[in-house]
Amino acid sequence: MVSDVSKPGVGSVETIRDRARAAESAGNPKAVAETEESMEARKFPAEVRELRSADDILKALARFFVVKLDRSQRNL
Repeated sequence: MVSDVSKPGVGSVETIRDRARAAESAGNPKAVAETEESMEARKFPAEVRELRSADDILKALARFFVVKLDRSQRNL
């Protein structure tokens, strides 16, 4: 997530928190919701990468066990 906040136009986590606090104190709930949504949205790319990596590992394991099962059935 650290790499995501260093991208241009995203800002740091503290900047977003400061904006949320300022919006809360100004009584603007819409700005608070948008800020919280943007914080959540930044997490998604990292989660997608993690899920794709897990998916690749599971596919590799499935191929491994299919080959192993195929070899054991040939030896019968």
